[in-house]
Amino acid sequence: MVDYPELDVAEAEWLDEDSFEPRYNIAPRSNAPVIRRRAPNDSELVIQTMKWGLVPHWSKHEDVRLNTINARAENLVESAGMWSSMKAKKRCVVVCDGYFEWLKKGKERLPHFIRRKDNRLMIMAGLYDSTLLEGTTNELWTFTVVTTDASQALSWLHDRQPVILSSTGQLEAWLDTGKGWHSGLIGILKPGDGKDLECYPVPKEVGRVGTNSPEFIKPISQRKDGIEAMFAKQATMGAQSAP
Repeated sequence: MVDYPELDVAEAEWLDEDSFEPRYNIAPRSNAPVIRRRAPNDSELVIQTMKWGLVPHWSKHEDVRLNTINARAENLVESAGMWSSMKAKKRCVVVCDGYFEWLKKGKERLPHFIRRKDNRLMIMAGLYDSTLLEGTTNELWTFTVVTTDASQALSWLHDRQPVILSSTGQLEAWLDTGKGWHSGLIGILKPGDGKDLECYPVPKEVGRVGTNSPEFIKPISQRKDGIEAMFAKQATMGAQSAP
């Protein structure tokens, strides 16, 4: 992750690295790495393990009922809600292979995985905050993923999607908290055309919190127990039985 060419973090300090366990299925309220400036006016970048689901700095208790795993881009633009106190100086990026989304089909919810077609890491816009909860001695660092309207290419799947930073300019502008919040960031919050992304169904097991497998981010057809594997096995048996 730290060798992503457009992020100068190859030698960056990773704060709370021991708190992160690489997973194929990162659920809300679990830990994940984000990248931010060490201080708002400092150009140095750091990697930090944070908990997904933002707890604002004024909170003294972690309320799991709060829906803060995502921040709507519209609320950032309109300075609505709790995000207005963070969008200027507490912006970060979340680096991952891709993300899961569920397609509602009748009573079923079918998981899909969205990733870049070029297999490069995906960079999402985020916000972060920290607080000292009552009865604790260590600061709790948490983050949220900024979402926007789904691109035309993904609108069949869901009406929302993460804000994906797809260029060096967007990445640098989002992390440049030294300039605070400005109108130039509004364009970044709009969805791209989605043509650089691919989306495919994945196993339903990904919906079980706590489960983890590399098969979760592979198309169902490529699973070891999937259709592709079945035909490969049949072809092998056929070759062995041939005279």
